Amino acid sequence: ISQSLVRGAAPMWARQPPTGKQWWDRSGQVGRVAEGEREEPAAQSAPRAPPAAAPPPAAEAMASKESWRAWMAGPSRELERLLTAEYERTKSWSFTCEVCHLPMQDPRGHLCGQKHLSALRRTAKTQQLFVLAQGRYMFDHLTGELKPVTGEAEQEEPVAQNATCAQPAAALPPATDAMASKES
Repeated sequence: ISQSLVRGAAPMWARQPPTGKQWWDRSGQVGRVAEGEREEPAAQSAPRAPPAAAPPPAAEAMASKESWRAWMAGPSRELERLLTAEYERTKSWSFTCEVCHLPMQDPRGHLCGQKHLSALRRTAKTQQLFVLAQGRYMFDHLTGELKPVTGEAEQEEPVAQNATCAQPAAALPPATDAMASKES
């Protein structure tokens, strides 16, 4: 019978912890034990696997169509704003998605859509360079990050050097909201 079960004996957790070279022995008593004789449970001495890293937010967003739409709603709106400003200057809409290799008539509808998500799952290329009248911009199709590319950034970031420019599609005007619902 363990001493913690005997009437009047304090349970092991209520006793003073061992100090120095003292350890709890199997009976629940504190005793002096040499370092080499100390018994540790197998679970404590077994090597532990490193904690699993949490999946990146973009990977979680790719799990379902709904989470992807929510993830890309803001970034696609920002890219659409930039491309629409370019259209207003040039009166030419010549943007192709480098992930899908399709014309991007409606950036919001396209980037949030199921076809784009499926194509993104199959490709390793996620970054696209847009060369516009107002400057050069790098768009990451996975994270939604849109940032201007400067001459200095090109040398610092190898991804900017390897990116390709958006290929001209037909000179089409930006899509209307009615067109956006068709692509999704």
